[in-house]
Amino acid sequence: MKHLTHIILVVLICVVSSAANGQENQPTETNNAKNALYLSAGTSVLWHGASVTYERTLQENMFNRPISSFAKLGLGYYLMWDWEPNYGGPWTFSHYGLLFGKKSHHFEFSAGVMYAFSGDLEGFFPSGTIGYRYHKPEENFIFRANVSFPEALNLGVGFTF
Repeated sequence: MKHLTHIILVVLICVVSSAANGQENQPTETNNAKNALYLSAGTSVLWHGASVTYERTLQENMFNRPISSFAKLGLGYYLMWDWEPNYGGPWTFSHYGLLFGKKSHHFEFSAGVMYAFSGDLEGFFPSGTIGYRYHKPEENFIFRANVSFPEALNLGVGFTF
């Protein structure tokens, strides 16, 4: 009788645990938007910059990891430390980048080239960004904090669509 009680107890535990684990997991609904638009503004000791950027996600989950690739184009304006208009000017850039992270918090890295149309930085220059991005997969809002050239230490906000 004692063995029968143990067998019944083991069978009950197995039935209860398989029923508890038999639930279907409902994945969270993700935002499959591949486009983003954001504004960034930054400063350093020598210059101040602001830009508007369009970004397109090229590939998600690269190498079966939470890594995404993207390309971005931006337009901006910079001013040198003395705020004189003849020392600043408009610029544009293009980057290829990677975004690491699978939930809301991401590490962002991108590199490319910029072209300054006038001012002290007139001409082509290497350009890049390294920093943090907050973007929940199920929402459209983006927050960015990074170091980049030409924007220096900057913050940005935007949305996906």
